[in-house]
Amino acid sequence: MVAYWDSSALVALLIEEEKSVLARKLKGQTSQILTWVLTPVEVYSALCRLEKEGALSLNDFQKCYEVWQTIENGLIFVKDIEAVKNISYRLLRLHSLKAADSFQLASAILSKQANEGFPFITFDQRLEEAALKEGFQIKNLNMVKPYFSARVLK
Repeated sequence: MVAYWDSSALVALLIEEEKSVLARKLKGQTSQILTWVLTPVEVYSALCRLEKEGALSLNDFQKCYEVWQTIENGLIFVKDIEAVKNISYRLLRLHSLKAADSFQLASAILSKQANEGFPFITFDQRLEEAALKEGFQIKNLNMVKPYFSARVLK
């Protein structure tokens, strides 16, 4: 299946957290991952923050980043910044989203307009709620509260 993945779901592929098992299962079912062109910056930011907070050692950070580079090479990026910006304005008026989350949802909406329907995969509850209201099929990712641990996925 083709699916849109936001940064929260992609980070779960890199570090061990409660939703990592589900993320790996969904990745195994996904033939193509669509995402926003700046998602790699969000993922890198999450890894840097975890390393600075002591949840990842420098060695684990480097391992995660190497795995991320492999995953990143297989992603399909939504790159139409002007269209995403315009859709984001509407989303920010309608939903309680952060700007970066509005870009994620806007790029998924833009992709959905160009392709047949596909699921939206996220671990962010507000983003999930907004995606549902925008007509996306959601894989039930918010079954458990997310957390980060220091273990790196092998």
